[in-house]
Amino acid sequence: MKIGIYSDDNSHVRGYYSKIAGLEKAAKSLGYNYKRINTGEGKDCDVVINWEPFGIIETGTQLTIAWVWDTHRLGLRPQIERQDRKPDIVFRAHATFYHEEDLYPMRYPTYWMPPAVDEEVFTRNNYSEKKYDIAWVGLARPFPEMKVFRDNFDVYYTFGGNDSYQSYIRKLSQGKLVLNAPLSHETNKRVMEAISIGPALMSWGPDYSLLFTPDKDFVCYDGKGRHETDDQFEERLICKVAAYLADPLLLEEIQRRGHDRIKNNFTFKHQVLRIERILKEHL
Repeated sequence: MKIGIYSDDNSHVRGYYSKIAGLEKAAKSLGYNYKRINTGEGKDCDVVINWEPFGIIETGTQLTIAWVWDTHRLGLRPQIERQDRKPDIVFRAHATFYHEEDLYPMRYPTYWMPPAVDEEVFTRNNYSEKKYDIAWVGLARPFPEMKVFRDNFDVYYTFGGNDSYQSYIRKLSQGKLVLNAPLSHETNKRVMEAISIGPALMSWGPDYSLLFTPDKDFVCYDGKGRHETDDQFEERLICKVAAYLADPLLLEEIQRRGHDRIKNNFTFKHQVLRIERILKEHL
């Protein structure tokens, strides 16, 4: 069975975060035929995975899959509806999100497909010397706790886009804590990488509770409370992070648990095997 993977967005095949390349490589290692395709190349595929943002899917395939990543983007349903060939299946990268009824018409069988990490995270990471209190990966946007972290701890920031994957992983591993700053508390690929390198520092998010145990697999902090003053929030956050930084054995245990949780459940090989199980139900 030949599976084609198509996307209109080259950002998905560039740099350290190449999800398509990781999936393709893992499939090959497991003996499956996954291939990145361009417009017009899907006619000889049994299955085409249409990777958001959606491109044109030929009508000759047995099965088409719409793989949705950015769940906060409300334009996705019209994108699906405009296709000449409607998807037979929808994969969603995040378990919990807003406006579900707008994004995913129930007539499409929908499966949660958690993000995965490349096994290079585990095989090429020698865990560098810890140079910083916090290594921060994610969006370089203002959020309340970031000022607290920067004013009170030694913080190193990297988005990783211009680094090789190995360099990106090495830089993150230099933090005693690895802070992930997702856009809307969704479990994206950076969350998985932060936890696998660990110990991860993340605010609570609904996706996380379905996959990980707070303060066991990662260090969890709550955002600012509704009736909490700025000073109270800052003091609580500083005390929690400082307490963990003062206990290296506890951090080591959290890092080990998070690392093992990702390695045993959320690599690209696990993702390929999940896709294959789903396809068997529909072919």
